[in-house]
Amino acid sequence: MSDRNSHEVMAYSPLLKNDTNSVVSDCGERASRYSNISVYTPLHPVNSKYLTTFMILNYMIGSGILNQPYVVMKAGLVGSFCGFMLAAFLTWRSVNILTECGIYMNKFDYSAIAMHTYGRAGEKLVDLAVASNTLGSLIGYILVIGNTMADLVQSWGCDSVFCDPALIMVAVGIFIAPLCLFRHFGHLVILSVFSVATIWTVMFLVIIGGSYYQVPSTHVNIFNGNGSLVSLGSIIGALSICTGNFQAYVSTEKSAQNTEDWKALTGWAIGIGTAMCVALGTGMHSFQLHIVY
Repeated sequence: MSDRNSHEVMAYSPLLKNDTNSVVSDCGERASRYSNISVYTPLHPVNSKYLTTFMILNYMIGSGILNQPYVVMKAGLVGSFCGFMLAAFLTWRSVNILTECGIYMNKFDYSAIAMHTYGRAGEKLVDLAVASNTLGSLIGYILVIGNTMADLVQSWGCDSVFCDPALIMVAVGIFIAPLCLFRHFGHLVILSVFSVATIWTVMFLVIIGGSYYQVPSTHVNIFNGNGSLVSLGSIIGALSICTGNFQAYVSTEKSAQNTEDWKALTGWAIGIGTAMCVALGTGMHSFQLHIVY
């Protein structure tokens, strides 16, 4: 822990509870429910602030970015822009409140903080929420990758039963699901850089090619109040990073493990992610009413 963090923790130390029976160790690491080994024990990578920015960005930007053209189409230019700004601020503020709570309690695990505050019921509720959110993301990846791969192999002339979209989705799910069980992913930071670069490449290709599949329309949707409210959840989902916050925090170099540096680091990551969503949504001219998908 950095000196700055030590001062922050010590300032609150008289107020901290002595959780001797807690599954969270004094160093802020939660022990596995199925063993006596901490979930963070095997790997302790030390990533630079720049690499951590890529890791947060990669965690945040997933299949949800593909829905942003629809968001801009429904909410309009002004409505979607306001939604992006609101969601970005709320995401940044919430993730830093969570980090401040972790520093305050010296517990760098979302579920551990919930258990410390609300007991076992709070821990289980947070675990259920994280699992549900991750399951939704996993289903999104399976649908996107499965459909895209099926279209690809069928375009190559494959008419076998093994090229059926449903079967390919099942195969993709079997391959992806075990990889999603990694609780700590700080050691995968280099893959995050590659992943973000791939997302940028695909994003620019979609922006360039998107207009080719668009039915011409002279109508431009500037603002739609109802569409803005309906699409706000999609924006928040695309920018959400709270569930992966501490995994990134504990694997970052010690000098950056303090509130000031973390606010700046998450601010950059969320800002870049928001810009990517805005670019994809508006770049396809998807604010027009008639789109061919």
